[in-house]
Amino acid sequence: TPYEYYIGLKMLEARRLLLSGERNVTQIAGLLCFSSGSHFCAAFRKTFGQTPRQFVDTFRGENTLPDEIT
Repeated sequence: TPYEYYIGLKMLEARRLLLSGERNVTQIAGLLCFSSGSHFCAAFRKTFGQTPRQFVDTFRGENTLPDEIT
């Protein structure tokens, strides 16, 4: 649906912002127009099957980024 597509785009941007390390989860949630950090975390987990922290920890120190981000 258009809504799912829109959320998907927001989640791809969230991943990019998380990996940049310039903003925290609350800031990213606000930037992407989520009502709260917890709402953002729930949507992220529903989309990717892991929390934003788990995602960052997975890719920290690796030289490659997920294909959707590059």
